[in-house]
Amino acid sequence: MIGYLLVKALCFKDRLLKEEDYLRLIEGKITLYELPQYTFLKKYEPSYNNIIKGIYEKFINRAKYFIKVRTTYIPFFYAFLDRLEVENLKTKIRSLIGGEKTPFYYPYYHFIPLDKLKEAKKLDDIISIIEKTPYYEILKLAKEYKTLIELCLDSAYYKYYKNKALKCKVDNQVIYFIDLESLIKLFYWMLVLGEDEIKKLAKKEVLIGFKPVSRRLKLEEYSIDEIIRAFKVDRKRLERMMIHFEISRALHLLEEKFIEKLSITFMKYKISFITPYFYLIASYLEMRNLEKIVLGEAMKLPPDVVKGTLTLPRPI
Repeated sequence: MIGYLLVKALCFKDRLLKEEDYLRLIEGKITLYELPQYTFLKKYEPSYNNIIKGIYEKFINRAKYFIKVRTTYIPFFYAFLDRLEVENLKTKIRSLIGGEKTPFYYPYYHFIPLDKLKEAKKLDDIISIIEKTPYYEILKLAKEYKTLIELCLDSAYYKYYKNKALKCKVDNQVIYFIDLESLIKLFYWMLVLGEDEIKKLAKKEVLIGFKPVSRRLKLEEYSIDEIIRAFKVDRKRLERMMIHFEISRALHLLEEKFIEKLSITFMKYKISFITPYFYLIASYLEMRNLEKIVLGEAMKLPPDVVKGTLTLPRPI
């Protein structure tokens, strides 16, 4: 069935939006509903929230297609999608801490029904809900690191995600890119907490999910230098962003390097599991890009500002 997955992923890839599609959207030369893939969003106008929810559902349905195909890779595809469930957990945590009454969730769950998550009244309820999920292994340390629950969730997710990838015996190339995904998230926490604090946490088990499992990557010191070497980014450019605490721009720089590396690898090894993985990543980026464009329109942001936030696909 791997051959079938490759063929379908290659076909689906051609339906993804291209750079010129994004530019026409940003410049107002075309509406989202005029794109063949998104005509169904017309029914949600003029509700920006419903349009974004429709964009989420499009991505989820794309990923779920591979789950419906009976292969040994089903656990991996679920694990890929479960990043949305983890984001829902973090959204709920922020709403409890910040008092937000109407948090916006991804319309997806695997281990934790959304209704049950929404009913949680305090942080202890969240921990109780998570106890029977793969996200709990590191979260049980949250009693000691209660202020770092989101970091524990991220680490737990990547440990679970990598374990599923290994058990499903996906290609080594894919393992390498999953490690890069986790390093982007670790870099975010380095910027938020500081490199010294991350190094302290690394001496315990809190960051185990970010540890690379690919032989191509090393993370021994949990340092920013190691991140820079892994992605081969412009050190001075990244350091300028860090000095000015430009977290979004710094993460965007790593994401661009990630998609550049992935695109090159996809072109070299199309007849491998890198193809469905590439399609899933590209679909995920499309969802996030469209969300930013819709929010930019709602906030009446200049086109150049919106464009600067997008991770655009590489010509293939």
